Amino acid sequence: MIELTAEKALLITYSLWSWLAKTGHNEKLDWPGWKKFGNMIDCDPCCEYMKQQHKLNPNTVLCTRYPHDTCLLSNLWINEESKKHGRYSSNIFPACQLYDFSPWQLWRLSAPFWCKEDRKRYAAIIRDAAQQRYHEVRRIGNEQV
Repeated sequence: MIELTAEKALLITYSLWSWLAKTGHNEKLDWPGWKKFGNMIDCDPCCEYMKQQHKLNPNTVLCTRYPHDTCLLSNLWINEESKKHGRYSSNIFPACQLYDFSPWQLWRLSAPFWCKEDRKRYAAIIRDAAQQRYHEVRRIGNEQV
């Protein structure tokens, strides 16, 4: 496992979700990039980064322990689906695993073969959020994340 900075976690996240947005039918575990970056808990660089930052056991479920600062992407997950259901707050937006209408949950629940276009769309939302947050982190610096 590699030591992650916020920037590195977001770059890996961007690469992973870019690939998933192209394929539509693959799972995170299938990503060829794991060979380069090593395995990460939950196949998620943002979760891995937060676990390293909080010096947590790799098996800790972050979303239940740190629900509002768990994910580097947590304030960027608002999308049309979540707005339609009205289940988000503009101030505190729950992490992906706690929120039924996060793009991650919608991607996870979409069947890989008959909802391929939905999975591509949700993966693209996550990819774009990672890219947006990466640019913010570059602007403010890793230490202030």
